[in-house]
Amino acid sequence: MDIDLEFMKIKKRIDDFTEFEYENIAEAEVFTNNFELLLLELRNLIEKALRAQNEALSIKALTLLAENTGCADDMRIATHFITCMQDEKLLSKKAYEAFYQNLNIGRWE
Repeated sequence: MDIDLEFMKIKKRIDDFTEFEYENIAEAEVFTNNFELLLLELRNLIEKALRAQNEALSIKALTLLAENTGCADDMRIATHFITCMQDEKLLSKKAYEAFYQNLNIGRWE
């Protein structure tokens, strides 16, 4: 599958998740588990884009990941992922900054 098309499908699914409302704890747990799997797919796509040296797509996908990093556990996982990409020298300064400038953690400050 074309990597840009794959990104659009993941983005659409994330957008659909943000509009989902659940009525009980069981639904919330299912939602959380499914959303975590979707973010894993997004991280895999980011890694694929970085390895393909597709910086434009990498930045779009990193921005999407940042916008959907909402809690401390999400941040720990995202930071570990970013660190791994840096260690492999796959992450440009521009991509790194795009991620951190778009983090959805303003409410923590």
